[in-house]
Amino acid sequence: MRSIKGCDSSIYALAGFTKFSGSAELIPATRKKYRNRYPTSSTTNATDFGTIFAGTEGNGLQFTNDNGATWSEVSDSTICTEINAVQVDPNNANNIITGLLGTYNIGGSFNDFSLYATSDGGTNWTRKGPAAHALCITPNPSNFGTQYLGTFSQGLFKSNDGFDSYSNLISGNKLIADIAVSAEDTNIVLISEIDLDLVQTSIKRSTDGGATFTNVSTITANRLTFNTSYHDSVYAATPSGLYLSTDNGLTWNAWELDQINVQSLFHDGSSLYAGTNSGHLWKLSNGTVIPISGLWDKPVQMKSIIKENGHIIVGLNGAEQDTTQELSGSLWMTSDEGNNWTEITGDMYNTNVYGNKVIASANGEVYVGTYGGGILQSSVLTFGNEEIGLENIEVKLFPNPATDFIAIANDLPTHLIFNLEILDKTGRIVLSQEITSGQQVNIQHLSSGSYELVIQTGNGKASSRFVVQ
Repeated sequence: MRSIKGCDSSIYALAGFTKFSGSAELIPATRKKYRNRYPTSSTTNATDFGTIFAGTEGNGLQFTNDNGATWSEVSDSTICTEINAVQVDPNNANNIITGLLGTYNIGGSFNDFSLYATSDGGTNWTRKGPAAHALCITPNPSNFGTQYLGTFSQGLFKSNDGFDSYSNLISGNKLIADIAVSAEDTNIVLISEIDLDLVQTSIKRSTDGGATFTNVSTITANRLTFNTSYHDSVYAATPSGLYLSTDNGLTWNAWELDQINVQSLFHDGSSLYAGTNSGHLWKLSNGTVIPISGLWDKPVQMKSIIKENGHIIVGLNGAEQDTTQELSGSLWMTSDEGNNWTEITGDMYNTNVYGNKVIASANGEVYVGTYGGGILQSSVLTFGNEEIGLENIEVKLFPNPATDFIAIANDLPTHLIFNLEILDKTGRIVLSQEITSGQQVNIQHLSSGSYELVIQTGNGKASSRFVVQ
């Protein structure tokens, strides 16, 4: 295993990042066992979860491509303190940026840059960004090069060129716990802030891409995420449950999981997944709240969740918790919405998935950042999309006529991915998106009338007509 250049021995131990891809054997870049790609945290690069990357504690970035049976260290992965954020360019999996926690001693004389970035899939890394503890990185959904960085005590930063240059949008002794950018209107930016001098928490909102912010709530938000289908809705994970905004983050109300410390969120289609500080996972969908946790040891923190092609992966952390119990981390996956779970930790030499949003995916690969272990890569986790011919399928839509939502009612594999288009009576495309079978499609913006819905995979396409009332 090789350590990435530029790491220091600061007050924290940097966690690693891991990459999984393909099936069940980890191929190290520098050795035969683990391949370190970057600092700690995790992310996925997936059409299919072929490769998963995971950040570890003290062992750089690791990857697996055999469903976690073996793990490899991504070459030149940083091994410092915790990797606290990982983002992979959805259009080019070679572009990865990760945030480092503990890269400098507060008040000390050995400050270092808070980010590592690679443009060749982890072979070479460049240290960049402000000297700070990185807590979260959120790219503009329409442009990966435009990114926001939240830090421990230097506030909020923004870059339009992948942090080759940047500006300090909010300065001072401010902790930025999370950042959310609307996919529908990327000028809308929400942040969760703690003023460390005043000991005050707030959610702040910008409508001009971060140029100015206004306080909209005093909620203490661990995580913020937009609804991926109905973009006016935003969720906040707090130490006392979930909060919901239905007006793009302007106003907030207590919603579900009352008095539960929620640490992580992931929204997919019509479902919200919420992980807790004690290691429980909840699914909120269509007005129901369902526990879908696996049989892993608890209590452990669940700070990272990802879902791709019907597969859910959760990262568990046992590091730096206030307990006398001996805790350890692990990675788990389910392909049936939590009915059955498989541990995919394999031979990862560091298992604590500590950071905020440290599992990411792109182009069928999954990346995981770890606590002090860098980024690991595996190229054996294969979550391939099934090739099902659609030419002879009669697409069934429900409800039909419809008003707000419509879904494909055919009995198809739950993880099957479709490219979906809706055309009006003139043939004009009025909606185009990628969905999984069974996922509801939001049609609230469509006017009354007749439409054609077309679904397509790599192995054919089919269509059906429906009416919006």
